[in-house]
Amino acid sequence: MTKRVEIVFKSNPINFIREATGTKSNTIRKPDQDGHDARFRILDKYIQGEKMNLYVGIQHTKLNETFFRKVSDVTKFEGLYIISWRI
Repeated sequence: MTKRVEIVFKSNPINFIREATGTKSNTIRKPDQDGHDARFRILDKYIQGEKMNLYVGIQHTKLNETFFRKVSDVTKFEGLYIISWRI
């Protein structure tokens, strides 16, 4: 069985509501400049086809609330990561 892998990103209140309800079913992220953020190394492995059950957690910036969605696609475009999921 493929292991579940989770990464978490913070989201502002307006985007958080849209993401949680499924109105917006993706998030776009810019990696840190030094390359030390393990989340982006995981995303690169996913893009390269490594088998994993990848879940993205979206955390509200002001509330202690996080939801998780199973990632359906990760695309890298002009240095940005587009992480998509289905509800």
